[in-house]
Amino acid sequence: MSRSVQIILGRDVVESPEHTDSENSDSDSDSDGARSDGTIEDIDSYPRWGLGHPLQRMVRIESDDDDASSYYRSGWSSCDSESDSSTSTSSSVVYDIDYESLIDDLLLKDPGLYESNCLVMVEPSTPTSNDSLMIRSLSRTSPELFLLLEFNHPEYRTDPWNPFPHILCAVERDDRVFLCLQRLFQFDKPPFQNVANYLDFLRQSLEGLTFLHEHYISELSCFNPASFMVDIGAGTRSTISVEHFDRSKLPVKYYYVNLSSAVQDTGHLEATYIKDVKECGVMIDRLLFNLPKVGPKLKSLVNAMTSGGFGADDSRKLFEALCKSLESSVFDLPVPPRDLSTPLNASTMTRTRSHPIANNYDASTVTLVPPPQITRSQSNPKPF
Repeated sequence: MSRSVQIILGRDVVESPEHTDSENSDSDSDSDGARSDGTIEDIDSYPRWGLGHPLQRMVRIESDDDDASSYYRSGWSSCDSESDSSTSTSSSVVYDIDYESLIDDLLLKDPGLYESNCLVMVEPSTPTSNDSLMIRSLSRTSPELFLLLEFNHPEYRTDPWNPFPHILCAVERDDRVFLCLQRLFQFDKPPFQNVANYLDFLRQSLEGLTFLHEHYISELSCFNPASFMVDIGAGTRSTISVEHFDRSKLPVKYYYVNLSSAVQDTGHLEATYIKDVKECGVMIDRLLFNLPKVGPKLKSLVNAMTSGGFGADDSRKLFEALCKSLESSVFDLPVPPRDLSTPLNASTMTRTRSHPIANNYDASTVTLVPPPQITRSQSNPKPF
């Protein structure tokens, strides 16, 4: 099996749960049934809402004071857990930066950042420095802030399906909290080069959506590919080196970054989740336009998602089954580079700022460490 196929099927980061002989027999039967072009008629053979194998999730131990504010009070603002909080699925970066001073210097240089709702990209201090990062300014009472803090808890961060950007530090300034985030890049930069690059993005999008819906999070703006960004394993390197990165040789990790409208509510109706799935299906359909050799094979997936009949995990399972039916040579077919992003709304657009040069902090010392091997343990999914 080629590396492209392994990446698409998640073999590098996901360890399948053990099955009984009967389960294996069922799985083989499903796999054989998926070895066809796949049409809308095939959908009835796949599980619908609340059915199918349990999701593979990390088991979390609840505590009496387990809420988002406890994460906020427990040390994020002091940035005393940077090495633990900087672990990425595809790369790990240990920063040696005085974030408090960094934020103060940026505010001194541009006071408008205090009220800005934009995602700010801080460029490296020098062309060869590894100190680039992202900054998000949020109100202390912002639902987005609590979601980001809660799902950066270590027990969530080790789950490879968790699509929340990784926090390096949270700095308090009056009624605002500045989140210093690991540097990510536009999801299609560097450009997708082959079919495997597209399918890996679609797979991770569905895995992330499954994670979010399982934790009752919706309203995710999935219709817009610009809602996603990528960690290419060199999150702090210069943009010059990024342009020469080859996704086909190393796995990458995609994150949901447009969370300004996201809502977590256990009382959500099923229609709320279906709306996200429909929007994600529209995005997938748009991207498949660039893959004439694959698009017809995945049309049943798009139809299932946009018709409102499938949930996120059902869509993920169907996608995986259809990918297994593709010939291995298809994954390496080249695709002409295209700009796939569309502008986000004004409140979530990104801005770029140069790195402040100051003497009271060292913002250029970075140590790269090997990423841990991550597996997903099995537990029952939460019902919708």
